[in-house]
Amino acid sequence: WQNTPPAELALEGLGLTLLDSVARTTKYDVSLDLAEVEGRIVGSLEYATALFDRETAQRYVAYLERVLRAMVENERQVVGAIELLGETERRQVLVEFNATHQALQQDLLVHQLFEQQAQQQP
Repeated sequence: WQNTPPAELALEGLGLTLLDSVARTTKYDVSLDLAEVEGRIVGSLEYATALFDRETAQRYVAYLERVLRAMVENERQVVGAIELLGETERRQVLVEFNATHQALQQDLLVHQLFEQQAQQQP
């Protein structure tokens, strides 16, 4: 977090111009930089593309936005109670990823089911 104004560098006889640069590598797996600019919070997220894809990074930013919005709406908000997942993602995690239903033979005991599974996948 940076909320101090940038230092002005003046060198006698030299003119300086600030240039925007685009980072091609990152020092860390994920790096979040935030700063206050003209009364607003602005930031950038850098991530190792070998570890994360763009969609994952965007999802992380959305999580952070949800946390910040919840904290602004209620300063006493407990962070652990904030809903990070949107409706689509919540359904994916709770329903789609959890769709593991299998019909079991009702006439077998647990140890018999275990033995059966061990034979199928030694």
